[in-house]
Amino acid sequence: PDFAGRVFASISGQVGEMLPRTNLIDAIANGDLPTVRARLAEGVDPNSLDSEGNPALLRAARSGNLAAVSLLLQAGADPTLPTQDGRSVLHRIAAEGRGQALQRMIDAGAPVDLAGGPALRNSGDVPSDRWRLPPPIRMS
Repeated sequence: PDFAGRVFASISGQVGEMLPRTNLIDAIANGDLPTVRARLAEGVDPNSLDSEGNPALLRAARSGNLAAVSLLLQAGADPTLPTQDGRSVLHRIAAEGRGQALQRMIDAGAPVDLAGGPALRNSGDVPSDRWRLPPPIRMS
């Protein structure tokens, strides 16, 4: 390339490095799966918290982004982590009726008899059966 082409290539490369990169939480919120994959491949923690203190897995499940839920689980996201209100991601998703995301978490090995997540287990502050899933409704 000519001199102008080399200068332009050099400047555009520097500008690209200065632009902010989309973080994992924003990529999930925007449904940007290629960026979710890229951030996880770069080693971003799949248990990253959003600005409200909730794990990325909760954000993905609430947005209905099942592909992001699967990617996060494959990268090691923990559905037993507590959310802002202290309940585990697993329990929040169950309480909110997000069955497909819940099933993905169970299929990935999430314990269905969990008593509230690591922050609440053995703390003595919350009765463990408060966080247990209710029995299934039986239709007669």
